[in-house]
Amino acid sequence: MNEETTEKPQILVVDDSKVIRRAAVKMLGDGYQVHEAVDGMDAWQQLQRNDAISVVFSDMQMPEMNGMELLANIRNSDDERLAGIPVIMVTGVGDTEEAKLRVFDAGATDFISKPFE
Repeated sequence: MNEETTEKPQILVVDDSKVIRRAAVKMLGDGYQVHEAVDGMDAWQQLQRNDAISVVFSDMQMPEMNGMELLANIRNSDDERLAGIPVIMVTGVGDTEEAKLRVFDAGATDFISKPFE
């Protein structure tokens, strides 16, 4: 890795869709070092190993551990850094306002819809 890469803020993009992860890397890669996780379990493991990750973008619907379960793990963590990390939930346009309220009630920092603009 070169010095420029290590100086960029690190973010974690969690989505079971490779297409969505690639799109996020393309959009954010110039300003951030983007890590990718294929599901909530993969993300949780990466967050525990890498304390340089400063924000998480997580899809809500994934196998293994979904976004809401990942958010609960993060917010209930005994590690203060993890418990306070910003988590932005990402979901498809079909999700209701009720789902958005549940996300905020669970402790999400923000909410964005796919497709990205």
